[in-house]
Amino acid sequence: MKNIFRNTIPILLALTTAFVLTACNQQSKQGEENVTGGDVKSEMKEAARTTKEYLSQEQQEMVDNYQQKLDQLESEIETFRDKMESANASVADEYQANVDTLESKVATVEKEVNDLQNSTEDAWSTTKQGVDEALSDLEESLKSVQDQFNEES
Repeated sequence: MKNIFRNTIPILLALTTAFVLTACNQQSKQGEENVTGGDVKSEMKEAARTTKEYLSQEQQEMVDNYQQKLDQLESEIETFRDKMESANASVADEYQANVDTLESKVATVEKEVNDLQNSTEDAWSTTKQGVDEALSDLEESLKSVQDQFNEES
């Protein structure tokens, strides 16, 4: 009887271990799903939609930043115009052409920002480069006119 008991315990232990391992294996397989082509297609559509929304938000944020910068420059041009008008008449007349040029450049930047806001993803980088160039040109022109005016006043 002792002999049977000795032989039964290892067998029961082995069977219990085999049962537990089999049960665990089946549970882990239940967590796995077969992935179909439809699943992949659906996930890709969701990823594309999410990416498009993200890029749209980034695009709007960038447009807002450009608009803030443009508003700041327009304010500086207005301040310059006020200073110019309070200067003597000959200086004011001389700089009116510069103010007209600055206002033309503001209009160019506004058009570029509008184009950027309405651009497609494919045209985004090219249009953004146009805004950057127009904004840089406006900033440089404003600084040059202000420096020249300050030297002569």
